[in-house]
Amino acid sequence: TLPLWNRQGEPIGEPFRGHQSSVNAVAFSPDGQTIVSGSGDATLRLWNRQGEPIGEPLRGHQNPVNAVAFSPDGQTIVSGSADNTLRLWNRQGEPIGEPLRGHQGWVNAVAFSPDGQTIVSGSWDNTLRLWQVGDWKHWLQIACNQLQYHPVLVAPETDVAREAGETCQKYAWNSTESAQFLVRHGKALARDGDFPGAVTQFKRALKLDDTLDLDPEAEAKRLAVPALIAQGEQLAREARVEEAIGKFQQALKLDDSLNLNPEAKAIEIATSTLVKQGERLAEKGQIDEAIAKFQQAVSLDGTLNLDPKAKATELGVPVLVKQGKELAAEGKVDEAAEKFQAALKWDDTLELNPKSEAIQIATSALVEQGKQLARQGRVDAATEKFQQALKLDNTLNLNPETEAKQIAAAAVLEKAKQLVKQQKYKAAIEAYTEAQKIDSTVKISAQNWNEICWYGSLRGEAAAVLATCEKAVTLAPKSAGYRANLGIAKALTGDTEGAIKDFETFIQLSENEASNEQVQGYIDALRAGENPFTEAEIKRLLGE
Repeated sequence: TLPLWNRQGEPIGEPFRGHQSSVNAVAFSPDGQTIVSGSGDATLRLWNRQGEPIGEPLRGHQNPVNAVAFSPDGQTIVSGSADNTLRLWNRQGEPIGEPLRGHQGWVNAVAFSPDGQTIVSGSWDNTLRLWQVGDWKHWLQIACNQLQYHPVLVAPETDVAREAGETCQKYAWNSTESAQFLVRHGKALARDGDFPGAVTQFKRALKLDDTLDLDPEAEAKRLAVPALIAQGEQLAREARVEEAIGKFQQALKLDDSLNLNPEAKAIEIATSTLVKQGERLAEKGQIDEAIAKFQQAVSLDGTLNLDPKAKATELGVPVLVKQGKELAAEGKVDEAAEKFQAALKWDDTLELNPKSEAIQIATSALVEQGKQLARQGRVDAATEKFQQALKLDNTLNLNPETEAKQIAAAAVLEKAKQLVKQQKYKAAIEAYTEAQKIDSTVKISAQNWNEICWYGSLRGEAAAVLATCEKAVTLAPKSAGYRANLGIAKALTGDTEGAIKDFETFIQLSENEASNEQVQGYIDALRAGENPFTEAEIKRLLGE
């Protein structure tokens, strides 16, 4: 319901009844004689001061009406709804135009500007929007002014666009504005090569505004001649020679001072373009298509020094061979063989067996892929690649699994050597061990083990590398140096007795008196309970 109240808060008469749901918004007309209400039943109602409904409910919204307002002249009502739209209504309750759409949420508030030309709306989408209202001439004026420089209006391509321009001239623009538009339209026509149409528009403009500094024919010619030449050149590039000649002749007719031979110019451009197109096709291996382009060029210009088949073959055959090699390297043997066969078709001097060549390249690629995978430690994947290679060429001297393991192990061995150089001795030992797990035939030399033993012991990792010292001695028991290094490792790990025994063995094996004397000194120190491997001694041994 809608109850009326006086200024003292007392009800005036009975409540207005008619809505089927809550009343969410109300407003008085500026003259105070009419009330509009908006309801949750998705309708608006008009009422007089006595609470009598005026006409039928205003229907159109799909959801509750949340806001209403009268225009300042009282002739228009705006409503905002939970259907995210605004609607305009006249005083008789009839809808005006289509709903105003744009909000992404309920419209909760609406109001007119004092001049009645603008509406503001507020929404649950956290935005306000401004809307312009007015009669059709007002809207037409705005639209025409916005479009007066737009290509659709200036250079119309449809009857609708042409009629729009005429409508703007008739209803929205004064004579000066219309004249300026006609000049723009004339220039657009001239730039499109339409000399007569441009002259017509320029003359119409002068009739509307004789103050224009404009010579219709001179201006149309200035713009149309370059446009006609450009159109002719484009047509020639498309091999539409007769049409190109026609455009050049039109340009020459407008400006006989042009240094232009229409037929020669069209043929020159078309021929040059066809030759370039043929070259591009040949460079893609499309020899038949290239020959067709070259033949078309020769038919246009009989003086052209060009053998279509020879030129296409010269450019295209190497491309076909290259494509075949690339396909073979991807394992696409049949497709590669087809490319090689196509190359042979055009050049039978090629020393090439299509199938064999494709298999050889594919096999080499698979073997190389297998090697790369093996170097990455992916033995199973590498084995599979080698098996694929064998399937293509069973003459390969290759055991897939053995080859994969040997390459993988070799890569790990190389990694171990690098780790030693980086002083990562534990990691190096693990790498050597891993290599032997991958390939049980791998032999780690006494020298490899001794290198880890020597540097690891002297750089503070004697306990970690002790086993490598023992392996070096096991592999080369008569090496005095390896035995001494084992002794150093034992001494540094607290095995004094073991160290003394190894140093004594060194003296027995060594024939170097100076070294023997040095090692005897180690023995004496150890027996005396002293540590001969001071920081200074270690630096001396490392040569630092």
